[in-house]
Amino acid sequence: MTEEALAAEDEVYRRIISRHYIHDGNLKRMRPSSAAFERRPDEDHASCYIGSLLVKHGLAPADILHMHEALGLVSGPLACLRKHGRDAAPDPGGTDPEHPHKCDPAHGKLLEPDGVSKGKLGRGWGLFAKDPCIKVVQEPRQIS
Repeated sequence: MTEEALAAEDEVYRRIISRHYIHDGNLKRMRPSSAAFERRPDEDHASCYIGSLLVKHGLAPADILHMHEALGLVSGPLACLRKHGRDAAPDPGGTDPEHPHKCDPAHGKLLEPDGVSKGKLGRGWGLFAKDPCIKVVQEPRQIS
């Protein structure tokens, strides 16, 4: 990774849609699905927000949902992401210039291991999504 390494205790935040927020009967709780962290086929990476960069720019986690109030927000420490073979890096330029957002300076990207099949990537995100380190900061609004 060419970017400056982030601290293991740094929180990584991700917005989630309601269909990626599921009840896990085994864990007996609601949690994000693996799909909440997977990149779309046309993307190089999935977006996230870096906690230390939010603080550096005078922002709070709640600001991530500005203009996206129907979405949910989950977080986890970077150490947890790394435990599952993933990482995150700052990516302030990886945002949509046509739709600027106040948290763009804290934007990051989720990094996946290279040379891994789509199925193994999905299973890895599933393990990450089930990890107790993942916190639901705000539940998404249910769309009926």
